[in-house]
Amino acid sequence: MQLSTPSMPPASRARPPTRVSKRRTSSSTRRPLLRRLNQPSITNQASESTIRRHYGGSDGATPVKMWSPVPIKQEDAPAAGGVPEEDAFPTMARPSNTHNPARTFLATMILFAGLGLALPAHAEALNDVRILIDVSGSMKHNDPDNLRIPALKLITGLLPRDSRAGVWTFGRYVNMLVPLATVDEDWRRRALAAADRISSHGLFTDMEATLADATWDWRKPAPEGERRSLILLTDGYVDVSTDKEKNAASRQRILDSILPRLQRAGVTIHTIALSKEADQLLLRQLATTTGGRYEQADARELERLFFHLFETATEPETLPLVDNRVLVDEHVRELTLLVFRRSAARATRLVTPGGKSFGEDSAPANVHWHHEARYDLVTITGPEQGEWTVQADTDPDNRVMVVTDFNVIATRLPENLAAGDRYTFLVRLTDRGRVIEKKDFLHFIRVSATQESDTGRRHHWLLLDNGRRGDAAPGDGIYTLHLDKTLRPGAHRLTVDVDGTTFRRRLTRSFHVYRSPVEVFIDEEATPPVLHVIPRAGMIDPENLTLTAVISSGGETLARRTIPRHHPGRWRLPLEGLEKGRRHAVQVLVRGRRPDGRPVEARTPVIRFGAPSPAPPPAEEPARHRPAPTPPSESSGAGQEAVNWLWVAFQVVLLNFLAIASLVFAYRKWLRFEVQIPQDWHPPPQEQQT
Repeated sequence: MQLSTPSMPPASRARPPTRVSKRRTSSSTRRPLLRRLNQPSITNQASESTIRRHYGGSDGATPVKMWSPVPIKQEDAPAAGGVPEEDAFPTMARPSNTHNPARTFLATMILFAGLGLALPAHAEALNDVRILIDVSGSMKHNDPDNLRIPALKLITGLLPRDSRAGVWTFGRYVNMLVPLATVDEDWRRRALAAADRISSHGLFTDMEATLADATWDWRKPAPEGERRSLILLTDGYVDVSTDKEKNAASRQRILDSILPRLQRAGVTIHTIALSKEADQLLLRQLATTTGGRYEQADARELERLFFHLFETATEPETLPLVDNRVLVDEHVRELTLLVFRRSAARATRLVTPGGKSFGEDSAPANVHWHHEARYDLVTITGPEQGEWTVQADTDPDNRVMVVTDFNVIATRLPENLAAGDRYTFLVRLTDRGRVIEKKDFLHFIRVSATQESDTGRRHHWLLLDNGRRGDAAPGDGIYTLHLDKTLRPGAHRLTVDVDGTTFRRRLTRSFHVYRSPVEVFIDEEATPPVLHVIPRAGMIDPENLTLTAVISSGGETLARRTIPRHHPGRWRLPLEGLEKGRRHAVQVLVRGRRPDGRPVEARTPVIRFGAPSPAPPPAEEPARHRPAPTPPSESSGAGQEAVNWLWVAFQVVLLNFLAIASLVFAYRKWLRFEVQIPQDWHPPPQEQQT
């Protein structure tokens, strides 16, 4: 597919073009830019493979002292400097006449070989995803609405075409619900139909058997470019028999045999505990030691959680969805829209660039619409070019995923990062698998990145390809970002936006930053409480690890104890000899080496356990703030009922009111009294005195 020349969108919705140089490019010069992209200036696949061999093939980045791009905005602090847009790409827009491509290539190879970086592969990585779902009887209580069904339909509907996937259910027996195969339309149809057969009738919870069956072929390290992910959903413990010893033996075989094999095979395990009663220690260890995520969730969160794990496992390429509007360019062959719905929300509708509106019942022939109570999943083959509108409630988890020949590739960050480290993030654009280096095309590209933490803190950068501020070489098509000071403990999301005026792309990377390279967990149900320590994958070498527990109470250090190794992937210390009924605290001191040999010294966060501290008594108010109590009458007996003073007052007021009203009425009547005298009345004559 030939890329077309960038042209300005209609003025009504166009963003002012980024001014990258004072030199103006005429329309006659711009028109053939993208049409010349297939010329030898684009690095081919063989050359890219050679570059990867020089770079080392590792997805991580060795921390080095380098300049970092200046952030153009930081919401929680005053903006510092920034990169003026007119100077953003001066070297790339006006390459020096003395620029030597061979010298630049050699310098780039030397630099990246020293950094231990790997350019991301231009070819799409092969994703191999295995999903294991618990169908034991306890799921009737923890998932009464059987929300595992729509969650499974969501993730199977999103898996990229040509990836490999399979679904297993387990209770007393293991059932291959959806056979392991290459994902295509036929596989998706079978997966949607099979999801409806998920139930909660299993008598036991045989995790060992399902892990063994689902990963039988994962015995050797993954080939280059293959990502292996396993998602395990359960709500209980390993339960294969009524005999507790058999259950313990099965659980131990998972840790001693299956887990080391999956670690060697490069498998990332994500675990979901659908109940507080689940074996959290086992699920934490499976996830932490393989670089995956452990989540304890409610059944109502399953759909979003499965989607987030899908994003982590496959890292799909998306288009920016802003205010429910998305710009679709001519290079998009297929578009998949995920819209999460709230309860009682209006039905989702889409409006094409031509103004045609349709919903689930009126979708065109090229649209496949899957509707569930909490989401809509819409796939459009050959979507119309232009701006589409989504008529639905906005949601931060809504996505527009695409299948296209014009891709953005970037460094794959580890799931777990260490606070204080530096990581180099590289971004490149490809056309049909070949890296674009055409300067006349890159002249119009704006690449920006936004990092957002779980606390809401944001950082914004403009990524440069000008050979300055940490960029290796000008105009080589590699946009560089160095992450260091912004890597603070917590969950983070890095979003990369590529804006070419007529096309847009977005990549999202989620990761966690930790202060300590180990995870600490206390089992307070045990007697005595037991401290467990699990090293995080890729952050510390388990063979060079020393752990010390510092136990305190009330600010006083009670003991310092060395934590012995209980299992190749776990350290364990019973917290014995502590006074019962007191609140205690423990902090673990970590000393060891990173996988690359660098020394590590860290302290874990303090964990408190034991009896909760008694709450302080409420402060008594001063006496002057309370009215003095009325002393009881001397004549009142012990059993006499209290007088209702409100009723007495009401009666007094009523009697006074009636008395006053009577007096007023009588007075007014007296003033109005008049004597009526007849007109023919005359006073009688007076008698004469004798």
